Amino acid sequence: MNLNESDEYKVKIEKNLRHRRGVAYSIGLCAVLVGLLIVLIYVIQYQDSVTMKYFVNDRQVASLEGVIKDLSQKSGEHDYYFDIQSIEQLVYGDQHYKQGEYKKYNENIDSCYIENPCEIIAITAEKNYYTKYTQITSDVTIAGFPITSKTNNGYSEDFFIEKPVKLIDNRLYVSMDDVGTMFNIQINWDNPYRFKLYTMDVIVESAKPIVARAGYQNLSGYFENLKAILDGYAIVSDPQNPELFGVLSLSTGTEILGTKYKDIRYVQNLKEFYLTAENGTMGLADSTGTPFIPVQSNYTSISILDEQKRLYLVGKDRQYGVVDKKGQEIIFVEYDQLGIDISKFEYDDLTNGNLLFEKCIPFFKKEADKTTITNINSKDNTNIKGTYGLLDLDGNVIPDISCDSFGYISLNSSSNSTRDRSTLIIPESMGIKGIIYNRGDRYGIYIVDGNENTPNIPASFAKIYVAIKDGQKDYYLETIDNQTIRLADYLADNGYVKKQTSVQPAPTTSNEPTNTAIENTVETITEEPVSSQEIKNEVGTEPAMEEGVSNEVVTDSIEENVESNEIIEENNIVE
Repeated sequence: MNLNESDEYKVKIEKNLRHRRGVAYSIGLCAVLVGLLIVLIYVIQYQDSVTMKYFVNDRQVASLEGVIKDLSQKSGEHDYYFDIQSIEQLVYGDQHYKQGEYKKYNENIDSCYIENPCEIIAITAEKNYYTKYTQITSDVTIAGFPITSKTNNGYSEDFFIEKPVKLIDNRLYVSMDDVGTMFNIQINWDNPYRFKLYTMDVIVESAKPIVARAGYQNLSGYFENLKAILDGYAIVSDPQNPELFGVLSLSTGTEILGTKYKDIRYVQNLKEFYLTAENGTMGLADSTGTPFIPVQSNYTSISILDEQKRLYLVGKDRQYGVVDKKGQEIIFVEYDQLGIDISKFEYDDLTNGNLLFEKCIPFFKKEADKTTITNINSKDNTNIKGTYGLLDLDGNVIPDISCDSFGYISLNSSSNSTRDRSTLIIPESMGIKGIIYNRGDRYGIYIVDGNENTPNIPASFAKIYVAIKDGQKDYYLETIDNQTIRLADYLADNGYVKKQTSVQPAPTTSNEPTNTAIENTVETITEEPVSSQEIKNEVGTEPAMEEGVSNEVVTDSIEENVESNEIIEENNIVE
């Protein structure tokens, strides 16, 4: 090898080395850049993962700061509350929020009601419950189901809550524990930086594949039954016989109630299933599918008496009684009616006409040897002998309260606000807890929890009513000689409550000019015996104790009520 060849070889070697070093440097630089990029992506992803985001049906929405408040007083704990008006707009996408009490003409900031396409939600701050009213409008669909209801519009359910709704800065807030049921939604907040809200339409749609995989073809499309999906249950029909129904657990894909029932209805507030067998008898099952009132009990009707106490009105052989949550009859099935229609007493703030003051159950019982004229429900003036009375929760008849009806019905309830309004109860704010009763054409007050020191106010008055002036309620007695006495004054003068220092003038009644309250006017009036004369079937005589659904009059007479096998219930009835 000569020198020239040696130099060329060295140059070539050096060139190759430089190329290799360049490649190495490039690879190293690329590795560094890739590393930096990976770090950058990680940082971005981490930053994104710890950035709070909000989703409705997997669609990101604007920040909900201010909509959600953490009211916990302890470090490291959370007690989330949601602004009701803002959540309503997220869920329904429109303005359905109305300030004030439902069915009341006021603008109270501590109350609201929300009219969505399927129900009305009535809410008041600091109460331990809110109420839902079924209100199906036309052409409503959920996940492709044309929505109908098993109950009439106006049917209501009370939802009792441990954390009352709060009024904060003139806005109403509901606890995270209750917002889902209130708005028929589900909230997933397992990741503290990802708030996900799903509406009922999406929830029902997501249940369809689970139902199909379990071998069922059809879901019950009634609004009440679709709400069962929110709690993890699907009411399905039998694949071989679509007229028979059962209940499927969506979490396990197995039946908790077999497909053998003629009808099933889900009750959202109690998370219970009303069952109807093929022979028409009814039963109740809890959320595990365990019947606690079996259909073999042969009840032909079941409805709720009181949600909190889990008491149920049951009917059999044209008679009615009360069963507890263990299925035990605490009031034997022997009464012709239980409960009272409270739709006429809109100013009494009552939600349950079956259990007054949480301890008194109005009843009607036909007895052939009674001469009391009853059945003011009858539109053809058919009179049935018997009596109204009150039962306690042990099934005992409360003594000394046999009467012709409960409550005072006014012809002027929709007239001038200073006139008399219909009323059934005297609220505890008056110093007593009272139930107005009627004998003949006279009215008195049964004192709940009364004793020898607080006896019942005798049925000696022509009227006992409530009047409203400047938004304030006050109660009045009218004597048979047309003297008007303020109830607060009567109670003070007769030792029921402490005497008040100021006396308000009584309002003008429907028939007479204003009268000033006259002290001791009624002290010499004695209770009259029970009258055997007919009570005319008109609005001014007595409230209807009727059977039907949610504040509606649906029968013409006691006999018709009995034949229809319905239970009197103001709010919740299943037939």
